[in-house]
Amino acid sequence: MFRSLLMALAALAAAAVVTSAADPSLEVTLEPRRFGIEDAAIYNEQVDVFQALQAGQIDATLAALPTALFVTAVQVPDARIVALLPADENDTGHGLLFEFGNPLVPWVDEALGAIIERGVVDDLIATYLVADPDLPIITE
Repeated sequence: MFRSLLMALAALAAAAVVTSAADPSLEVTLEPRRFGIEDAAIYNEQVDVFQALQAGQIDATLAALPTALFVTAVQVPDARIVALLPADENDTGHGLLFEFGNPLVPWVDEALGAIIERGVVDDLIATYLVADPDLPIITE
């Protein structure tokens, strides 16, 4: 199904299958040339991808679900999510970055631990980071 989706995307008028080097997990997953798609565009920044989408220069892109949800809600409201890739077993989620030795780290760790334990993070994910449950999941 993954191959057929890529081929369908490539067959679109003015076809361009796109990913962003800013999200290397998707670039590795996509590997368009492996599927015989030679004219896939790779953008350095996600903002360039979505500007190209708005300008009609490309027809489709691959994006992480949180990014896709934001883009379709705010940046390109005429766009839509048409399928999902399976969850990556190596994805450990999001994180926070602090300067080494920052004295806030233990407090933030404690606060995050508390809201994770209470289920707040799971509730936020279930409320805000969900796609249409009827979307197909690309498995091959």
